Amino acid sequence: MESGVKNNTSTSTSTTTATTSSSQQKKSEKDNNLFHVIHKVPCGDGPYVRAKHAQKMMCLYFDDDQLVEKDPETAIVWFWKAINSGDRVDSALKDMAVVMKQLDRTEEAIEAVKSFRALCSRHAQESLDNVLIDLYKVLDFEVVQ
Repeated sequence: MESGVKNNTSTSTSTTTATTSSSQQKKSEKDNNLFHVIHKVPCGDGPYVRAKHAQKMMCLYFDDDQLVEKDPETAIVWFWKAINSGDRVDSALKDMAVVMKQLDRTEEAIEAVKSFRALCSRHAQESLDNVLIDLYKVLDFEVVQ
């Protein structure tokens, strides 16, 4: 009889631990999904997702305050990795050009788009044309000044 009580107690403890672990995992997944929604970054772990995380923000927490830093140089490295590995090439090329423009690397952005647009879908070509137009406008503005 004593062994039956021990088994019930062990089973009860195991069930409680499994339930707690399961609920913690669900909460973690929910928090992770909310992070992606709030910060408008895609889910996953590929080079494009890493680039978007670096482009958007890297959050550091001090007590309850949040310090937000952008890391565009790292984002460009990850965008190149995404393009070269075939991971969301259309989006990676467009997003990389935008980040390069923000860093005053407009000519490099133009060369990247012109050189790698052949890797992008037909559907993305018009959007890439618009990116190029925007980049050329920046160059024209710099020449005028």
